[in-house]
Amino acid sequence: MSNFAIHWEYGIDDVRKFELRQKEWCSDVYVVSSERIYRFEFISKQRLMQEASDSISRAGYHHVDRDTFVLGDFSYEEIVRTLESLRSTGYFDRKPD
Repeated sequence: MSNFAIHWEYGIDDVRKFELRQKEWCSDVYVVSSERIYRFEFISKQRLMQEASDSISRAGYHHVDRDTFVLGDFSYEEIVRTLESLRSTGYFDRKPD
């Protein structure tokens, strides 16, 4: 299995964890694995539904890219659990597209 480290561009502490839970959105988390960087966005189901509804009303569609993960229980711990789960399935060992 490759090396693996989770990073946060803006750092992570108890205050930031609280802010993540309140915002229900995070786009500054990334993983370094085998000297490659994988960037992710996490969003809660509720916030995604709100943003999708607004976008569809405004533009007629809503686009979510392939590196966006929707979480039912949005928290720092759930983000880390998701990334660890991706690691255990070999996600970070695959060849880039």
